Amino acid sequence: MTSAPSGQPSFDGLSNPSVRILAQRFARQMGDADLQQRTPEVLAAQADELLAFARQREHGTALVSVQPGTDSSGEPTVLQIATDDMSFLVDSVTGALTSDGRAIRLILHPQFVVRRDESGALVEILDLDVDDECPPGVQAESWMRIELERSLEGELPHVLQEQIEHVLRECGRLHAESDGVFRARDPRIDRTVAIKTIEAEIADSDLRDRVVNALDRLVGPIGAIEEEFAHVPA
Repeated sequence: MTSAPSGQPSFDGLSNPSVRILAQRFARQMGDADLQQRTPEVLAAQADELLAFARQREHGTALVSVQPGTDSSGEPTVLQIATDDMSFLVDSVTGALTSDGRAIRLILHPQFVVRRDESGALVEILDLDVDDECPPGVQAESWMRIELERSLEGELPHVLQEQIEHVLRECGRLHAESDGVFRARDPRIDRTVAIKTIEAEIADSDLRDRVVNALDRLVGPIGAIEEEFAHVPA
């Protein structure tokens, strides 16, 4: 595999189209320094690993794995996640990791349009963005590969896994509730109602603040659009 003229690695030689799409999404999210430290072959292998991890998943469930690293070899602890695409995901997961003093070396968060069969087995990854017009029978998913700067230093992998699973459950619940709030008034979003819901449902102040910040990033562009077209007769 060679480098593309744009500076991005080329994965045209990969026979598996799903691995190729995943590796390309990895590369797009990486800075030049990170790309220089990883050959296309390494990126393809990491993409293949995440693909195998996410191959079987039922809608509405989250997959989490923790692969402990070692300080002596310099191998990072790797966290893999596959879940439904939802709001607040990256902020909530990274906040949970860093709040306990863990430093993140790299976070890759590709979002996919996928097709699964009735059992949840992955059929294909479509080369589409989640905001594109999509064919019927597909779903949007978020997959993550997170590398931590250090080993778990005595922390049990299942403890970190359970912590992240809890965060993902909270994200899913909040996403469903906020979606209901957003749809309650059309076309305007009632931020006050949304904030009251967040304050009532999330006890952890740090997580609550991150969710409010994420909400504001969502509401801001919509509010600007509404203001722009406020003069247009209904």
